[in-house]
Amino acid sequence: GAETVNMAVCEMLTKIADKYPDTEFYHAAGKRDYAHLKEEFEKCGLTEKKNVVLVEYIYDMDARMKRADVVISRAGAMTISEIALLGKAAILVPSPYVAANHQYKNAKALADEGACRLVQDSEFESGKLIETVEELLADENARASLSANAKKFAKPDANADILREIKRVMEEKKN
Repeated sequence: GAETVNMAVCEMLTKIADKYPDTEFYHAAGKRDYAHLKEEFEKCGLTEKKNVVLVEYIYDMDARMKRADVVISRAGAMTISEIALLGKAAILVPSPYVAANHQYKNAKALADEGACRLVQDSEFESGKLIETVEELLADENARASLSANAKKFAKPDANADILREIKRVMEEKKN
């Protein structure tokens, strides 16, 4: 639902959707930008492409993410948790409008460990998003490496760990 990401994806799909006819490109525009982006997709001929799907919101995110070869997303903590748990190759685009630039720090931590590719909004005009998507679509080994490294960040028992810590703190307060 980020306007800058929406427009970058529109530009990217205009340039690469035909090169990858067997790849489904599934994009959520967000409620606020959906109507406008749908018009842009229509102008660019993207609505006519069988491998391009534009939706307002992804209601079955778990199923979509499981099927994805590459995920392009902002770099919030919950999204990163999902990507790590599922071991998905990802291109993280941190929002430049968040407190203390925490999304950049999240994405950078993963990128430094080879667990994602990092593309900033400011790099869209240079074509870095397009270049990065094409690199990952063409290189199964790169996707596999990102996936394996992303899994290292997964905490599948996080809920149990949190509950255990809460119980420990409560027990300490009793004593």
